[in-house]
Amino acid sequence: MEKNLPTFKVVIDENPDSPQEVSAVALVDNPAIGEGFFAFKAEFVQPRDGEDQDSFMQRCIPYMIDEGKDEGQAAAICYSVWDSQRYAKFAVTDADKRIVAGPAMIPEMLIYRVDPDGTEYNVMFDAKTIEAIAEKFFIKGFQRNGNEMHDPTKPVDLVFFQSWIADKSKGVPHMAQFENLPDGTWYMAAKIYDDATWAKVKDGTFRGFSVEGLFDMKPIKMQAQPNDVLEQIKALLADI
Repeated sequence: MEKNLPTFKVVIDENPDSPQEVSAVALVDNPAIGEGFFAFKAEFVQPRDGEDQDSFMQRCIPYMIDEGKDEGQAAAICYSVWDSQRYAKFAVTDADKRIVAGPAMIPEMLIYRVDPDGTEYNVMFDAKTIEAIAEKFFIKGFQRNGNEMHDPTKPVDLVFFQSWIADKSKGVPHMAQFENLPDGTWYMAAKIYDDATWAKVKDGTFRGFSVEGLFDMKPIKMQAQPNDVLEQIKALLADI
């Protein structure tokens, strides 16, 4: 992946009295992974059901170039969107009981951000931070905090009743269908009581979890990527 955008590691203060935390988890249609409030909404062209990576890149990169990005920025954004959308969908594990489960946070995944002033950058969470976020989420009793599309005026009647962080070395498995995700991935399961929201899950409107909360950021230096990745990007552009 081309990583020429500034990249920041997201961190939180583990003190329970600190406001830095994931305070809610939204149900969203296209789930995405200084101090500011982050609601990881999808804002760009998104992968289609059944679309492979090459096909998506051939759509996405020209779109971002038309939006004024240079080749490297366009590739960075598109690869970030591909990774986040490919892995962030939940699964209906028990339709009769209205239970959905899936990854809520994935370590080391780059998430593209753009501030209102146009500043572009990537953010990422490491496994240690995700573990602290998950612990604080339950310490502060946020397991009933859900909404639709990061809209606080549209709360969802649900409860997050299961939570685990995959760690193969400790015998904690990944959720089925997500075995290729890295250790440190935070999985959640929710029971949905709201009839209207459950209807949107069944019809595919809502497809995944997306965290929101208050964090701090620390700049990090990303390693240069192998030349073959850059050549793949150029090859994709040449085919467009």
